[in-house]
Amino acid sequence: MHHIIPAALLLAAAPLAAQTASLDSLVTEGLRANLGLSQERLALRRARAEVAAADALRLPGLDFQARYTERSGATTDIGKLINPALGALNQLLGTPAFPTDVQLALPLKQETGFRITQPLFQPAIGAGRSAARAMYDVQDASVGASTRRLAADIQIAYLDYLKANRVAELYDSTRVLLDESVRVNEVLLKNGTATPDQVLRARAEREAVAQQQADAGRIVSALRRRVNVLLDRPVESALGILPDSALGLRLTITADSAVRLAAGRREELSQVDAAIRAGRAQGRAAGAARLPTLSAAVDYGIQGDRYRVSADRDYLLASVVLQWNLFSGGRTQARQRQASLDVDRLTVRAAEVRSQIEMEVRTAYDAASVAGRSISTAQARVDAARRTFQLVARRYGEGAATLIEYLDARTTRTNADLNLILTTYEFLQRCADLDRAAAVRTWPQFDQGARQ
Repeated sequence: MHHIIPAALLLAAAPLAAQTASLDSLVTEGLRANLGLSQERLALRRARAEVAAADALRLPGLDFQARYTERSGATTDIGKLINPALGALNQLLGTPAFPTDVQLALPLKQETGFRITQPLFQPAIGAGRSAARAMYDVQDASVGASTRRLAADIQIAYLDYLKANRVAELYDSTRVLLDESVRVNEVLLKNGTATPDQVLRARAEREAVAQQQADAGRIVSALRRRVNVLLDRPVESALGILPDSALGLRLTITADSAVRLAAGRREELSQVDAAIRAGRAQGRAAGAARLPTLSAAVDYGIQGDRYRVSADRDYLLASVVLQWNLFSGGRTQARQRQASLDVDRLTVRAAEVRSQIEMEVRTAYDAASVAGRSISTAQARVDAARRTFQLVARRYGEGAATLIEYLDARTTRTNADLNLILTTYEFLQRCADLDRAAAVRTWPQFDQGARQ
């Protein structure tokens, strides 16, 4: 047990989350590969695409359209209307100056052309872009918060795995002592210096520890699988044991400093602030319905009863379109009111989140502080139990102590060692939890892409 204590007892002057490369590499592997976090990153990509789509509304659009129509029945034939009039004019003039065989039926059989449209004044576009950008920031903060939670989950799960391994090692060493105790008592029984109940008691103690060994092995396997899932490894993959010097979790920050760090870095605060901006942008988008919109359009194409490109068949149109909704039956006001209420709700939510984060940080700090102070007490208990066991074991070897005294001393030592293991890793886990709550460490966010 002596080799696992020093790192846990250190309250060094480094930041709380000054992780070593070995533990960093384990966490970084999980941040890069975890499937749940990958889903968050895909949602961020989608939000980035929505920002690009909102930006694109400001650019001109080019459309191609073609129509071909077969006419039958009561269609409008302009030729039947103007041919008699043109014939009368020819008679008055005494010369065939005008054609009298005009064939012009509507609609024309074909119309093919291009249209370019350009928004000139549409306030809803700018408001929509602001809303999309704010929602991107919401998702970006969500990725950051998920990254921080996953990093802490990996650290705590791996510490659970280390703790289970230390407990298993403790039961293994205890099993060795009890095997020797059974062997010695069986020899003494054969020599007539021990009674059968002593052998039975020694065997019962050994079987109890064997059961604890088996249960510890099961827990180690279960925790190894959990860590592998967080790292997106095959669940039965081998998982190495990092030395305690590579854990690097220490408590050197004050409670007030931790609260200040969390207030400036926690992604949940950025998330709710971005949601407020999105609500305000949605309110502006709703209010934009009161304003006029102005657009320009240019059309070029050909039309006629046959497909033929010539100077007398093509056309060019330029238009400026003004649209202004003067009355919407109160829908605009209702949407603005909804957006305003959303902003008010989110503002209240922001204050609640700040209070919750402060409570979370102070609770995590108290837990880490108490766990750190408990280590020295646990170590003192171990030292006393080991010294007592050494004395009883020596007396037992000399025949001056009974088997019950020996087993009781061994049980006391095992319990003290077990308590030290649990207390040590409880402290390390509470440090990891405080790291997450106070946002001391900034973890990389992979595959996020450039910010908009």
